Amino acid sequence: MGATEVAKRKTQEEKLRREIQESVRRCGAADKEENRELFFAGVARRTLPYHRSARGKSWHPSAGSPKR
Repeated sequence: MGATEVAKRKTQEEKLRREIQESVRRCGAADKEENRELFFAGVARRTLPYHRSARGKSWHPSAGSPKR
């Protein structure tokens, strides 16, 4: 393998390495945002009262399990 081929291969490897690093960074940022959204959705779900059942009784998660 000549010096030109080695340099070309090294350049391609560096480009691929940068692309992979950028992809990992983007995925990490997307995961972080998704986790934030899921966390806030879970908090909102736990803090809002549940809908009334067919029997007209309602319950809140802090009050324990609903009576069935």
